[in-house]
Amino acid sequence: MVQALKKLVFCLVAVFAVLGWPVRADEAAPSPDSDVKILTNANFDKLTSQGDWLIEFYAPWCGHCKQLKPVFEEAASTSLGKLNFGAVDCTSNRDLQEKFNIRSYPTIKFLRDGVARNYKGDRNVKAFETFAEHMSQPSVALVSSLKELKEASGKVPVTFLYVTPSSSSDDDHDDELFSIFSRVSRAMQSSDLLFAKGSANAIRNKYTSGKQARGSVVMLTEGDVVLYSGSPNENKLRDWVEQHKLPLVSSIQPGTFEDVTGSGRVVFFAVVNPRSLAQTKQFIESVRTVAKRHRQFVFAEIDGVKFNKYVSQFGVTEDSFPAMFALDYPAEIYWTVPADMMVTNERSVEEFVSEVASGKIQGRGISAWYNPMKWFKDFEKWLGSFNETQLMYGVGGAMIVFLGILIFACIYAGSDLMEPDQPSRSNKDLDNVPGAARRKNQSESKPKDKQEVKLVEEAEEEEPPSNVSASQLALRNKKGKGKSKKET
Repeated sequence: MVQALKKLVFCLVAVFAVLGWPVRADEAAPSPDSDVKILTNANFDKLTSQGDWLIEFYAPWCGHCKQLKPVFEEAASTSLGKLNFGAVDCTSNRDLQEKFNIRSYPTIKFLRDGVARNYKGDRNVKAFETFAEHMSQPSVALVSSLKELKEASGKVPVTFLYVTPSSSSDDDHDDELFSIFSRVSRAMQSSDLLFAKGSANAIRNKYTSGKQARGSVVMLTEGDVVLYSGSPNENKLRDWVEQHKLPLVSSIQPGTFEDVTGSGRVVFFAVVNPRSLAQTKQFIESVRTVAKRHRQFVFAEIDGVKFNKYVSQFGVTEDSFPAMFALDYPAEIYWTVPADMMVTNERSVEEFVSEVASGKIQGRGISAWYNPMKWFKDFEKWLGSFNETQLMYGVGGAMIVFLGILIFACIYAGSDLMEPDQPSRSNKDLDNVPGAARRKNQSESKPKDKQEVKLVEEAEEEEPPSNVSASQLALRNKKGKGKSKKET
């Protein structure tokens, strides 16, 4: 009985815990008195038409959104006058969710002049404040010497430099190419890039012919220099910048993965072990040399220890570092190094890249069965297709079903335990138990003396063998009776 009561108490506590579970759907929404503006389908265009905006796209039920809320609100307060902060509830503003292609929460985008770009920095107050300060500055930095240029470009992976024509002065903004360069730099200022203007003769002599009637644009990264040779056209220059915004060998981090895989080009991943510094440095230098000859591809370094679950999807294990594989992310096709090829130096890296480019190595399709991240993205996309009301009804229905099952389990478990401490069986039940009928008859008619008791017990214990005939059995019984009389 005690055990039964304990189980029932446990079940009741579980039921009341579920019923009393607080569901707060508004914990991720900005506070009414915060400096984060609530943006909706109705007011979005009007409010964001003025100034620059950092916008969080969230869902009320998202745990990470709830954690980000106080951080985002504090950064909004400390960045007043530099950057506007806003928030969009995607469950009640489906048009905005679709317009900005929001597939996960929270997503943060920087909006300027109607163009949105993903925010890729850290999500803490200091990082937001630094970003706001950077975006409040001119999009093109002025450098007056090679030393200044070196210091500025050393802080970013890629620099785009506008070199003034030899006949212009430092404050001449009339050059057509520079006007286009300024607009492109303003549109891409939120990227981890440096856009600079150099007018010193030393800069001009180093990166151009020294004397030119028109300005030039060059890309600088890791000692590599690429000159823009296109016409003064904004779309062409923007496309060129997009194509060259990645370094020769990018470093894969949570904030850079999207840029690398979203470039629309095949990516060659160099998988390294950071604990083997000398081996890693030598291998990446080989990859960097090959990358200069194959700018139609993207090359990236990835920590095989830190991201071992990701690289293992492509057959790369820790005992195979350094290693390589290629990935066409949009097409979901990948290439691995053949078993008879060891990719350890410049020659072998060049061989692998060339064979992938020529089609000698066949690509394979990425299967969802061993790509859990694809399942998770599909689940996020499916979950994001429901609004708040649908989710509330869905969660409510699931809880009702769960409670019904739990109550049924409690009743079933309780009925099985609610037995008397000393169970007894009825005569009807005994009839169905083997051997019980004979014991019942014995209890109803007790033997008169010990001799009869002994004979009854011997008769019950002794079962006739199946191979003994009836005559042999009768003779045996007769001898048994005679023996009993003699003993008496």
